[in-house]
Amino acid sequence: MTTQYFIPKLEDFREGYECEINSYAIKNNWYKVIVQHRIPDRKHEGFQSIIPDMIHYHFLQGRVRVQYLDNVLLSEDGWEHKWFDGEADTWTKGKLVLTIWTGENNIEGMSRILIDYGKRRLFDGTCKDINTLRQILKLTEV
Repeated sequence: MTTQYFIPKLEDFREGYECEINSYAIKNNWYKVIVQHRIPDRKHEGFQSIIPDMIHYHFLQGRVRVQYLDNVLLSEDGWEHKWFDGEADTWTKGKLVLTIWTGENNIEGMSRILIDYGKRRLFDGTCKDINTLRQILKLTEV
């Protein structure tokens, strides 16, 4: 399966936002960055840090992209794949249960997802990328 990307909106960028930028010196030289006001060394995690002003510069040059939510990103984020029932994948992370539908249930790259905490439904909607998933979890305060 080919990795797919989308162009984020300028207002999406916030502290901790993960994306890829293309080096202006070498075409198709994409590398992962994380938006941070203070620049710690994140290279050991596969990321370089970038301040908001620089991400805006790259955005205006058309050199920013974000990977759509996929199994690899979920695994890297600590989610454990439990099962696939033919229509949806189910993942867990502690007491959280994430269900993601594939195929016809997706709308323009956004996966339909459910997030449950024990028997409590926290979210029923769509999610495009790992940044959005993290934001949803933050807003649901789990």
